[in-house]
Amino acid sequence: MQCDMCGRNEPLVKIETEGTTLDVCKACSRFGKIVRAPKKVYSNKPRTFSKSAVPQTEQIIVADYYVRIKNARESKGLKQNEVAEQLGEKESLYNQLERGHKRPSIPTAKKLEKFFKITLIEEFTNKIDATIAKAPMGKQGLTIGDMIRMKLKK
Repeated sequence: MQCDMCGRNEPLVKIETEGTTLDVCKACSRFGKIVRAPKKVYSNKPRTFSKSAVPQTEQIIVADYYVRIKNARESKGLKQNEVAEQLGEKESLYNQLERGHKRPSIPTAKKLEKFFKITLIEEFTNKIDATIAKAPMGKQGLTIGDMIRMKLKK
């Protein structure tokens, strides 16, 4: 960030001078009363990736969840308010879920799965993370060159 007085790119200190607060460098801080110490400056070190070969799995809601919910409810011959009451959810929330206007949370999707005996949650393995984990890395982590070499090997 730049000093409001001299324009230097240094860690800044907030000072009060003549009724105004300014963000200034340490050299210019002598012109006012220090209100706050300098902000922590983060280094631009390259990030390194962990090299675990275990792919990350996530739970995701299927894309056609609302169709599955509506078909299951209709096959049981229930009304929306009856289902919402039995699940312990608001009728407006259930209505939004069934119309596809709101995606259910994982706990709500599990309730719906159990109630209707349908599948709404799938396990998703992020193959990109697994590929990166297996990638040959130099001392400074995965580079663009490493990624190009991986692509050419396929």
